[in-house]
Amino acid sequence: MMTLAKPLAGGLPIGAVLLTEEVAACINPGDHGSTFAGAPLVCSAARYVVGRVAQESFLKNVEETGARLKAGLEKLAEPHGLAVRGTGLLLGIVCRGWFTEQGPKWRHVAISESGS
Repeated sequence: MMTLAKPLAGGLPIGAVLLTEEVAACINPGDHGSTFAGAPLVCSAARYVVGRVAQESFLKNVEETGARLKAGLEKLAEPHGLAVRGTGLLLGIVCRGWFTEQGPKWRHVAISESGS
């Protein structure tokens, strides 16, 4: 069982649940409800989002943009002995224990090295 919510419709209020056939066989109509029930406009938006994400060009763009983002984050993180983890656009910098010692300096480093 996997539940999905706001990203499914690009931020609009909708929810969904994905089930295996075995689990779905145990649920009858009306057994499952949602505070984010599917209004027509929101369902239309969700249908568009799912269709767009399923396109091969979408994944290719995520991979290319993610690679550029990861390279940029690594450029910022490596001089400070930090690691970048994740895939695609779901990336993060591992700062375990680092912020307690170096945290106040990090904002300045990120801003000055990005040119902002």
